[in-house]
Amino acid sequence: MEHEGNESTKHVRASKSPWITPAGLKNLLYRRDRLKIKALRTGDPSDWIDFKKLCNEVNSAIKNVKKSYCYKIFETYNGNSHKTCETINEVTRRKSDKAAINELVMSSMERE
Repeated sequence: MEHEGNESTKHVRASKSPWITPAGLKNLLYRRDRLKIKALRTGDPSDWIDFKKLCNEVNSAIKNVKKSYCYKIFETYNGNSHKTCETINEVTRRKSDKAAINELVMSSMERE
């Protein structure tokens, strides 16, 4: 496969967090992002204060929802050590298998 020009890299999240549900947190996350855009655009200190307050509220809500999600999952898999370990790895975002490199792209300068 031939590549011309500069190579670009796109960062993608590995997976969505299962404890972030459409009901409550997504609305808070959306409001936080909108407030950040507004604060960046206006530069008004009161907008930055509002943004920081909502950031703290979002972080607190995420901690609480993640905690209740973990409790519920661990109760479900009580006595099943395999599923418990899988859940711990999921919550801590540890991967069980290594990623394989399918293609390696080199620039024209490295080929010479």
